[in-house]
Amino acid sequence: LEVQPGSERISQPHIPNTTEHIIIAKGRALVGPVDSAVELDVGDYITYPGDELHIFRALEADTMALLVIEHS
Repeated sequence: LEVQPGSERISQPHIPNTTEHIIIAKGRALVGPVDSAVELDVGDYITYPGDELHIFRALEADTMALLVIEHS
């Protein structure tokens, strides 16, 4: 993902038993379930249930992240 501040991404829940994994490669972002998102910096990793409402909001210009979506 490459996201700019002001282009918040709120994603609807995916199919049941979906997990998302994100590593921040550049910048900072607010990431995770909408009701418990956390601020991440370069090198930080988060995993959370993708089958609930979740958010990715860039906090710096040119924020980049690796996103892996796991279906089990």
